[in-house]
Amino acid sequence: MSEKKPKTKTNIQHYSARRRTSNFNDVASTLNANANTELLAAFDVGRDLGSAGEKCDDMNKEITTIVSATTVPGIQGMLRYAYKSDPTGGAGSSKERAEGWAFTRQILPQISECDPAAAAIIRAEMDFFAASTDYEVVYRSAESVYGCLGIDCSDIGDLRGGDCPSSIGCPLDTQCGYKTTTSAASKLGVGLVAAMGASLALVVALM
Repeated sequence: MSEKKPKTKTNIQHYSARRRTSNFNDVASTLNANANTELLAAFDVGRDLGSAGEKCDDMNKEITTIVSATTVPGIQGMLRYAYKSDPTGGAGSSKERAEGWAFTRQILPQISECDPAAAAIIRAEMDFFAASTDYEVVYRSAESVYGCLGIDCSDIGDLRGGDCPSSIGCPLDTQCGYKTTTSAASKLGVGLVAAMGASLALVVALM
C-alpha cells in the first residue's frame, strides 16, 4: 500500500525509501516503507547490543542488515529511471537520465564489489551520456547481485503502473525475476565479455 509523500527531507535515507513506495508495488506497510521498518529495527538492536558493550559479532550482523536496507531505495531509483530513460518508457529527458545516473552512482560500488562485470554493464547503460538505455539489461544485471547485496525481489518490488503507459501498464520484464529475453541475454553476454576484456587490459597495463 502506498502512502503520502513525507513533507520534510531531514533524513534523506528515510525520505528516499518512503518516496519509492509510490513507484513500486508491495514494498510498504500502511505506515512506512518496509526498508525503513527493517532499518529502524536493526538500529534499535544495534543500539542495545552496543550499550551492553559486548556481542560484537551480533552487532556486525545488524550492520549488514542496515547496509542492505539502505541499498534498497538506491536500487529502486536506478531501476525506475532505467525504464524512464529507455525508448520503451519514453526515452527520458536529461532530467531522467541525470536522476538515473545519480542513483546508479550511489549503489554502483556495492554492485561492483559483488560482480565487476554486472557493474560495468549497468554503468554503460545508465551513464548520463549513454546513447541509449536498455532497461531490461539493467534490471537483470541488478537482480544478478541481489543475493550478494543481502536483498531479494520482495524487497525491491515491481514498478507501478503510474510510471508506465496507461493503456498497457508496465511491461512484464519490469517485474523482478522476469525471465530474460533472447535479445537481453545476448546483450548481457556481450557486456560480460567487454567487461572481462577491460579488466584484462587493466591488469596487463599494470604489469
